[in-house]
Amino acid sequence: MKNPLHYQLSEYDCGPTSLLNAISFLFEREEIPPEILRNIMLYCLDCYGPEGSAGKSGTSCTAMMFLSNWLQGLGDIGKLPVSSRYLRGSDVYVGDNSLLLDALHRGGAVVVQACKTGEILAMASYPTYDISTFNQDYETLKEDEMNPLFNRALTAYPPGSVYKMVTSIAAVDLGGFDFSFWLQCGVPVIAFVLGMFVLPKMGSVAK
Repeated sequence: MKNPLHYQLSEYDCGPTSLLNAISFLFEREEIPPEILRNIMLYCLDCYGPEGSAGKSGTSCTAMMFLSNWLQGLGDIGKLPVSSRYLRGSDVYVGDNSLLLDALHRGGAVVVQACKTGEILAMASYPTYDISTFNQDYETLKEDEMNPLFNRALTAYPPGSVYKMVTSIAAVDLGGFDFSFWLQCGVPVIAFVLGMFVLPKMGSVAK
């Protein structure tokens, strides 16, 4: 089962959000070792703001480089089928011998956004197809194991359990419930608490 991809929660968490989304895109949730999540959250948001607030200037280049090299190390020893490389400056381009283009051709997506406005500057999904011969090629495209009909840049993943938050918020908004309400049921479930906590429970659901 795939984890849903996430937007940033603030203007500061671009680093951890990008890394977690990359891992979610590449692997089923059951395949993700807990140490990856631990290290991403441990080393990101290491830059202090002007007034000394931890994390308010986001994640440093050094932290991103460290995490990229660490992920590459996991691939090198065969612990995780992943290859990672930190790119900066003149390494970031699309053209001959471009590592971005190489990654795209292996089956991926590229979305370039203006960070100040959110405007989409460029977007691509690969493998792709020729729209002028789509009808003739459809059967071949449908059977292609690289799945060129799947737009990796636009197609969203199912929201999964995150949608439970929507129904819980709706119940509170409509009235008749408060944050201390518990619903008893006869099967093992997980209790989701509105806020920052997820608590394991058996037989009850908290809003």
